[in-house]
Amino acid sequence: IIMGPMEQLVVEDRRFAWQQVERDGIVLHWYDGDRAFADDALAIGVAAVDRAAALLGARPAGPVDLFVYADRDDFYDALGPGTRENVGGQAIAGSGTMYALITPSEIGSSWVTTVVAHELTHLVVGAVASGPWADVPRWLNEGIAVWLSVGSTDEDRRQIGRAHVWTPV
Repeated sequence: IIMGPMEQLVVEDRRFAWQQVERDGIVLHWYDGDRAFADDALAIGVAAVDRAAALLGARPAGPVDLFVYADRDDFYDALGPGTRENVGGQAIAGSGTMYALITPSEIGSSWVTTVVAHELTHLVVGAVASGPWADVPRWLNEGIAVWLSVGSTDEDRRQIGRAHVWTPV
């Protein structure tokens, strides 16, 4: 295998006057809401990365960029065509970037904590996934993200209890 020179691609969304604040390796970019909103969103992100890193033993190598959109249409335009209508956040492990749809009025809701924790966990899994672990199965990646963002619910335990366990003969 011959490797060529490294290249960098920067994609900018110039529709907004972005503000940014950084803490513990996370750079939060936002355009709607005050600094208190940004600090709250950033605290949720830092806690989520810390929790995932404690479980998995790794952190993203570089800074994590968290872009917060306050409008549904703007968010979906940023993610591009083909994005499912129920997506509230998306992480891209290869670039250490997360996009979230969070309005300033939602910042205290459990939904915001869940979506930020879930998506940032994917970035931590991506940091762990190297060498023989580079292709983490989607079910494992999603399972870790769900477990760290919402935990194990009664329904989860019921489904596991109903599952058939296959054992080789």
